[in-house]
Amino acid sequence: MKKTIKQTIKSSSSLFCLYKQFRAKIIKWTPTEKYIRKQWLRKFSEELDLENLQTYNEKLQWLKIYGEKDALSTRCADKLEVSKHVAERIGKEYLNELIAVYDGTKNIDFSKLPNQFVLKATHDSGSVLIKKENTPLDYKVLKEIECSLKINYGYISKEWVYEDIKPKIIIEKFLESEDGRSLKDYKIFCFDGVPRIIHVDFDRFEGHKRNFYDISWNKLDLEIEYPSADVEVKKPELLEKMLELTIVLAKGFPHVRVDWFIHQDKLVFGEMTYFHGSGFEAFNSKAWEIKMGGWLKLPEKVK
Repeated sequence: MKKTIKQTIKSSSSLFCLYKQFRAKIIKWTPTEKYIRKQWLRKFSEELDLENLQTYNEKLQWLKIYGEKDALSTRCADKLEVSKHVAERIGKEYLNELIAVYDGTKNIDFSKLPNQFVLKATHDSGSVLIKKENTPLDYKVLKEIECSLKINYGYISKEWVYEDIKPKIIIEKFLESEDGRSLKDYKIFCFDGVPRIIHVDFDRFEGHKRNFYDISWNKLDLEIEYPSADVEVKKPELLEKMLELTIVLAKGFPHVRVDWFIHQDKLVFGEMTYFHGSGFEAFNSKAWEIKMGGWLKLPEKVK
């Protein structure tokens, strides 16, 4: 059976990378509003109403189109540069151990790295390789990450915070729980510097689950994109400290999500995100989406 052109391209990592670079250039020159409207229609089967902004996702799209660019948001979206922001505001003791920084994957001497590590691209969302002890290096993922370095993620996502980030590779210490499972990932949604909701990801590599809690750790009937798990996550003992530090990091931003891990009874900073799910993750409740939209205050000029 003959392969289609699409199948042939996808079966070759080099051809697929060239295709993604070509596609990125097309998206770059597509007007932001036009491209986002098309994505919105495809995702939600309805037109994006930018004149009557009510929901969280609608307001994120407005910020992608009309939001005023600022250097600090770009700095904090950069997975390497954000460490400087964290060190300046709350102290370097909350940072994960940085093992190495590279311009690309091809000049990495893996024989000099620990048996376990996390490899990330600094300029996008999702380019991550987890290397655990006694497991082989995933060269397919490594090639995909190398390809991602040639693509401006800000252009294809239309999230301006990524446009001016210089692509690099960082290698960090791999953090795991005592039972060998992935650590819980605490994602705190802040509006005008105030923490409102905590999204907890757990068992990310063993059967991804997520729950939402308020800042007093009451479980919410909120689901975004994925169903909640019928599991109660124990309130972390470091919750108050986590919230306290989050307020410091979130100060000055109309909206940001600040992520944390707890490893060996210590808080470890994860990352800062300005467009959760790029504004395309579906809510299980319109009421919740409007409520979160009400917390996100847009610049006065839009009113």
